[in-house]
Amino acid sequence: MNQTNSKIKLAMLIGGNFGPDDLLITPTFSPENLPATYAEFQKKVRKFYDLLRAARRKQGEETRYIYAPHHTDKVRWHIHGLINAASPEDWETIKSLWPWGDVHIKRIKDTAYSTPDAMAGYLIGGWADRPNSARAWCASTNLKKTIVTTAREHNQAARLELPVNCKLCEGDNWVTTYGSYEYIAYFRHDNNSDSDIEADGQQPDSRELIDRGTL
Repeated sequence: MNQTNSKIKLAMLIGGNFGPDDLLITPTFSPENLPATYAEFQKKVRKFYDLLRAARRKQGEETRYIYAPHHTDKVRWHIHGLINAASPEDWETIKSLWPWGDVHIKRIKDTAYSTPDAMAGYLIGGWADRPNSARAWCASTNLKKTIVTTAREHNQAARLELPVNCKLCEGDNWVTTYGSYEYIAYFRHDNNSDSDIEADGQQPDSRELIDRGTL
């Protein structure tokens, strides 16, 4: 249950703060720089984000990020993280500030995890031996909080419809011995229509991830 709740919270943060042109990064460690402990791993990762914030601050740009450690008996320490795109030099800057190995970078829209829910599952699913005292993921403190509104309608004839100016995130329906269920999750862009967003290339000031279920 804790893992499920953590994934839901992470998906909402991703959806409210990162868009398709932001970056998914995977910094790795070369054999000579491989951390021996989680504490050493965290020290290097935090140093990287401190350097990135400082570099962007000089350019007048902010840094928003989420990252999750990945580690198993067969997979060496590395991280998967999301970083907001700030300038054309992002890729070179990020690689130059990670001296312990290679960094693989993709835009979110070019990955197989382009929805917030899929990305959240991917980020937190790679640390099989995580101790209870360690966090599954970490995030910068300047992320916008996402508001969730839930509505339930007890009407067998009701069907869920995507509201105007909203973008579908995911949906599903299923039947059990207790009844039939339908669910959709979508983003509502406040103060901006989809056409406005496409025209100026800017992300909306805020988004709401809204779950609606019918039973």
